[in-house]
Amino acid sequence: MAICSCLLPKEYTKSYDYTLSIYDNPSSLADIIGRMNTDAANNEDTKSLSQREKEVVVGIVKGLSNKEIAAEMNVSVNTVMTHRRNITAKLQIHSAAGLTIYAIVSKLVRLDEISTHLPV
Repeated sequence: MAICSCLLPKEYTKSYDYTLSIYDNPSSLADIIGRMNTDAANNEDTKSLSQREKEVVVGIVKGLSNKEIAAEMNVSVNTVMTHRRNITAKLQIHSAAGLTIYAIVSKLVRLDEISTHLPV
């Protein structure tokens, strides 16, 4: 998947299964995320996250710091950092934006839940 913050020629993004752009309209984004969701449900290669790792992903998506996630989960900051390393290793996702898309596609969060946390 490619996430674009500028207009790029098609030849730069054709090697990706999906491309999201900040210039896409909401219905187009919903369509792409829906297709990703269908494909993810059919993909058995994805390693599943533990319940605690899913909680960390939700915290990251909500924009919480490691310290805030730790307090919410009643664990140490080191435990949250370990969960984050495990999440990265399992999913090969290295950014909060990527985790946000993963969380939406995996139905860990709803789009309307995170839209309230976005800056205007």
